Amino acid sequence: MQYLPLIWIVVPVFEREDCVINLVEQLRKQTYNNYNLIIIDHGKKKIKKIPDQNITIITASSKLWWSGAVNKGINYILENKNISLETPILVINDDVIIGNDYLSNLILDWKNDKTTMIGSLCVESNSSNIIYANIVLNKMLAKFEYANTSCKIEDLKDKLLPSDLLSGRGTLIPANIFIDIGLYDEINLPHYRADYELVYRAKKRGYHAFVSGNSIVYTELNVPGKLNKNNLLPSICSVFFQRKSSSNLKDLFNYSYLNFGLIYGTYFFIVNSLRSIGYVLLNS
Repeated sequence: MQYLPLIWIVVPVFEREDCVINLVEQLRKQTYNNYNLIIIDHGKKKIKKIPDQNITIITASSKLWWSGAVNKGINYILENKNISLETPILVINDDVIIGNDYLSNLILDWKNDKTTMIGSLCVESNSSNIIYANIVLNKMLAKFEYANTSCKIEDLKDKLLPSDLLSGRGTLIPANIFIDIGLYDEINLPHYRADYELVYRAKKRGYHAFVSGNSIVYTELNVPGKLNKNNLLPSICSVFFQRKSSSNLKDLFNYSYLNFGLIYGTYFFIVNSLRSIGYVLLNS
């Protein structure tokens, strides 16, 4: 008989009570129900208590960003004396839509392998457009390329796609990897890119990363900010230097050097800074 492990699910929530209630309802409908849900509530306006024996709500500071909030949940799990090195920890966002077989598909594709991380196939909400599947580094172009995005969902069914990065929108990581390499880098990457950096850090240590073609999360595409040409200077500061912007150059700088070191990190940062600035200018 196949071993069916207890999944610990970590969900950071920042003042989106409707989203997390919707996710809880989706989890209650799962065909695989052996899980504990850890909600990290780090908004100023706290969510109400959600009655469920499988749910723990951790109240955290509103000064935390994504990485710090997720780390609160992971630390809570790692301090539990009953977990093993193989304990699967699923990090997922509160605003995704999942099918009833999502957890069972993740577990089946993971195969209780403590050397392997499994990510989700991300599809645009209310459509069948793949936002990203596996993401692979093109080192010469200093670019992480989104592979298989032109495929149909059914083309990727039953496939495990090797990937250099996995998104925080739905990634299963066994506890031993966190114990070995540490948690998300909330100091250098408080919000964006921390999910990517941790997976790449783990791969450099010899662990494996795949995207499951059977495990789908439906989500909204993250669109970079646009410049306000009538208020250019504040707009530039907002898009390229504010923490909440996905085009934040400080995050890109830290990410480049954490991933690749001084020499290639410098090349990666320069190329991607120009790429990001050009994209924002062309689309503003």
